[in-house]
Amino acid sequence: MKMNETILAQVKRSEEKYNIRYAKKDGSLYGGFRTAYLVSYIFAAVFAAFVILGIWFNDEISANLNTVYTIGAFLVLGFFGCLFGGFKISLGTAICAIPVSVWAVICFGKLLIDPAGLLGLNGKFYWAHLLPILVMVVSVAVMLIIDLRARYILKKGYEKITERLYAEYSTHAENLSEEEWEQFLKNYDPRPKKTKKEK
Repeated sequence: MKMNETILAQVKRSEEKYNIRYAKKDGSLYGGFRTAYLVSYIFAAVFAAFVILGIWFNDEISANLNTVYTIGAFLVLGFFGCLFGGFKISLGTAICAIPVSVWAVICFGKLLIDPAGLLGLNGKFYWAHLLPILVMVVSVAVMLIIDLRARYILKKGYEKITERLYAEYSTHAENLSEEEWEQFLKNYDPRPKKTKKEK
């Protein structure tokens, strides 16, 4: 549903008037998590690339082909997630980043098995792979929640004003058609009409 720009402006004025505050995509909270995603991806990508190079130079590529494909997908989709994040497309970022990140963690865990390590895994797994990927997933999830919540609040405010306007306008126009309603919204001006002063 395409929203009327004039009514959207009125919704925003109402939010300012009644001091309605919530996190938005142009806010510092969203920006902070977007930066956290970018930094953690770069950190994770560097060590993921080292893993692929280690497999390649140790001539273990044939035995770990599926792992290499998964890590490669993590690198590529994570990069596209950064691009979507740059354009503040949170859903695109989530689709790119979350599923392959979870699978990548499993692959890194299989490569770094160490009976003497914490929970049977080498310590490098936790700080080089698990921690940055966890920060990525959490950051993307928060960004998506902020975006969806802001959309919902804006939509509810828009619906509230349009319902009020429809109730007011329909009392002056019987059998209001959809075309007439759309024309009214197109020409709607919330500013009070000026009247000529009586002399």
